[in-house]
Amino acid sequence: MSKLTKEWCLAMAHCEKGEYINAGSFPDANELEQKNSAFMNLVALMRKKLHLSIEKFAEKADIDIIDALQIEGNPSYSPSIRTVYNISALFKIPNKALMQLSGIAKNRYYDTQYDTLPFAACTSGNTDKLSREELVALEQFVAIIAKKTM
Repeated sequence: MSKLTKEWCLAMAHCEKGEYINAGSFPDANELEQKNSAFMNLVALMRKKLHLSIEKFAEKADIDIIDALQIEGNPSYSPSIRTVYNISALFKIPNKALMQLSGIAKNRYYDTQYDTLPFAACTSGNTDKLSREELVALEQFVAIIAKKTM
């Protein structure tokens, strides 16, 4: 196992390109709940868009089925960095955007309340097929978070 050096940490921090780096603080509970709702909906809608069952989604994202179920069903669940990274790769959404949306990274680029609230409320409850409204909301939301995190 390699030892973390000060130089390595500074080099990795430089890669963050202006991102807020933090350890040990607690996010605002309302903001976290709002992000989690939007993250939950994003995952559920993207999964539906790709016609993936929860099992196939977990398999393709290379995450545990329990994580997949928790992400879509438990608003207080906090996924691991690896899980969110794998999901971003599967959905082809910038990982910075999903890290921020999931609450893992602090958001500095978009207004959580303004940008996520309409999206967080758009799911119909139909687990098989996206409605036209869901598809439009999903595409608009992905465009917003992708654009604002570049």
